[in-house]
Parts: sequence; C-alpha cells; structure tokens
Amino acid sequence: MKLVPEDCAHALDAGCGDGLLAGKLAARVPYVTGIDRSAEAIAMARERRPGNAKDRTLLDGIVRLSGQAVSHVLKLFHGGKRGPGVPAMDPVMSWDEVGRAARRLLPGCRFRRLLLRRYLLVWDKPR
Repeated sequence: MKLVPEDCAHALDAGCGDGLLAGKLAARVPYVTGIDRSAEAIAMARERRPGNAKDRTLLDGIVRLSGQAVSHVLKLFHGGKRGPGVPAMDPVMSWDEVGRAARRLLPGCRFRRLLLRRYLLVWDKPR
C-alpha cells in the first residue's frame, strides 16, 4: 500500500481473486476496479467488498517457492483461509514476458516480482 501514489484516483486489480487487495486499495483510492477470469472469484470478491506468472528461470522458481513456504508457515501460526479457495489457472507467460509486454503497452511503468507468482505493476498516466 505504501507504493500507491498519494494522488492516485483510479486503480486496477487484474486477477483480483477474492478481492482482498481491491478492498485494501478502496480504502486509499476513490475508484478501484477488480477483474478476474473466474466468475467464482468475482462472486467472492463482490461478497468481500467493504502478476500469476509462469516459472522460466531458477530465480522465478526460488521466488515462488519462497512465497509458498512463507504462506505455509503463516498458515501454521494463523490458521490460513477458511472456506472455498479461488480457482487458478496455470500461467502462460513468464515474469520476463509479462514485464516486456507491460513496458511495451504502458511505457514508463514499474514492474516488480512478488511472492506466490504475483507481480506489481505501477503506471502513472501521462498528463
């Protein structure tokens, strides 16, 4: 959340899943749109309302597996999620491919890998 610009008026959560991030964004950004390929995920996100990428390199796998390990440890200490999970599909693009496509389509964007096959893309609309 610390990466959200102070004057951000619109945010897009692509692959929003159950809407956790979209809900957090809504506390800081006036207009938030969450999209997902899964109708079940969208339904879960609507109920909740108040960067998957494929491994291609050793580093990709290390980052993903590190995130999974952290997730399992946190689940042991905090109990994990309850109820049905969000359906997921196997990624078709590597992190590098996603980054290149993003930079081509959104010049000047900032792309960063996150844990669990996710990524963060920040783009400032030119004025």
